[in-house]
Amino acid sequence: MGALHWVIACALCTITRGQVITYQLAAVKPYGMRYKITPETTEKEVNTKKCFQLPGSKEDVVKAQSVFPTMDGFKFLREEYYRGRYCAVWQNITHWAQKKNVYTLWVTNSSCGVAPVHYEMRGYNSLLGSHYDKYEIAYTEFDNSFPPSIFDLPINETKKCGVLPGSAAEHRVLANPMEDLVGRHQPWAHEVFHHYRRQHGRSYGSVRELEHRQSIFVHNMRFVHSRNRAALSYTLALNHLADRMPQELAALRGRRRSRAPNTGQRFPTELYTGLILPESLDWRMYGAVTPVKDQAVCGSCWSFATTGAMEGALFLKTGVLTPLSQQVLIDCSWGFGNYACDGGEEWRAYEWIKKHGGIASTESYGTYKGQNGLCHYNQSEMLGKITGYVNVTSGNITAVKAAIYKHGPVAVSIDASHKSFSFYSNGIYYEPKCGESGVPRARESLRRCQDTPVPAWAGRGPHIPPLCCSDVHSTGCSPHPSPPVLSPAANETGELDHAVLAVGYGVLQGETYWLIKNSWSTYWGNDGYILMAMKDNNCGVATEATYPILA
Repeated sequence: MGALHWVIACALCTITRGQVITYQLAAVKPYGMRYKITPETTEKEVNTKKCFQLPGSKEDVVKAQSVFPTMDGFKFLREEYYRGRYCAVWQNITHWAQKKNVYTLWVTNSSCGVAPVHYEMRGYNSLLGSHYDKYEIAYTEFDNSFPPSIFDLPINETKKCGVLPGSAAEHRVLANPMEDLVGRHQPWAHEVFHHYRRQHGRSYGSVRELEHRQSIFVHNMRFVHSRNRAALSYTLALNHLADRMPQELAALRGRRRSRAPNTGQRFPTELYTGLILPESLDWRMYGAVTPVKDQAVCGSCWSFATTGAMEGALFLKTGVLTPLSQQVLIDCSWGFGNYACDGGEEWRAYEWIKKHGGIASTESYGTYKGQNGLCHYNQSEMLGKITGYVNVTSGNITAVKAAIYKHGPVAVSIDASHKSFSFYSNGIYYEPKCGESGVPRARESLRRCQDTPVPAWAGRGPHIPPLCCSDVHSTGCSPHPSPPVLSPAANETGELDHAVLAVGYGVLQGETYWLIKNSWSTYWGNDGYILMAMKDNNCGVATEATYPILA
């Protein structure tokens, strides 16, 4: 069996159903040129073609994108049937530092010569003791005949092409995504990761951790880029979470669902009969919402959702926006079944606020620590006495909109377990996988139940069963008295692992959405916010909404 080679001088890649086109032209002197043609809409023009360019350099010579591996080093291995086709199997094994990579290519004969069928890469890192990488490419269609004009740019004057903003290293990956998969060396990975570390001030304790974090980062970058190529209703971006392990991301989702029913009041639907709701509403515009905060590495999202609803209610009553303390709820509500940075529920926090005559302001209690602390509030400085709280009718989108309109921002629970949520950037978020079972929710730190000791200083109220790890996957026993209106199977209460604040709603290009405030800093999402689709009650925004009733 002779050697196998591919010869490619130019390449192009169409993305998002042809809306974006990238060109890699190796013949442009001196080091080649990358072009990106993308639609641009301004206040004066709509969807005009915009050109950007990224020149090569002596250290980074532009090479035409190939969907095939470079065959240097490949050796014929065997012949076999693969997916019903008789194939020759070629393989290349390389070693780089502590990494061993095994590349395997299946090819077959066709009417136009040798055609690729399947390509597979498996990487093993001896330092980490694990497979750090694996991917496969299935060649479903192959044609080696095409006119040279296919590589002509649709814009005549390339000198009008602008310079791409942001990280040049990441733009090189975006312009040539297949190189990541078929190339045997990935110097770009070091460069992009180095830029990320510098941007976010990352340092690691060992070479082992550095290798591990870079591997996580590379996989997340591939995920972000692949989702953005799919032309969804939203876009993703690499953010400060891009080097986090799955269990570290899970630690941010501290909404822990228990089987215990709460004592919240029924939403008075009859009082809102005939209410005409505005098409859109944003309580930020009225001064009812405090700035986005960062919960840090602490599963305290439930405390941010609670204080957000309390802040809005107080604003509607007094006209004054007062930042309230999440830390006091973290430190002091253990006796009501919350577990501070290891998770909790908003209604348990309401119960604590009700019993103790209000909640401390951030100014009186002290700044947020991002960790558990000693309870030390001053009763004389408590704000916002409440008589109770309301469970908005589960699954009823109109009821949730009415609650936001009449009572201000509302605490809601969502399924945020999907990687698409972690890297959301802008647009209307719709995740078809929301509500799918089998996603790990609980952390080891939550493996404690009724026998967990409660600090002596914790305020003790009426008997409320504490939150247990065994309760996390519960899907029966909703605290809402009314049956869900919209398909609850996709957004059952046991799947809701994150608490956030609904500060409004609206319509964008005909699609309705919730305006959601998160607590993962302004580096996440759109300055800390996300637009979540109302369609199908996606990710459960309308499943467990609550708001407090001020005295």
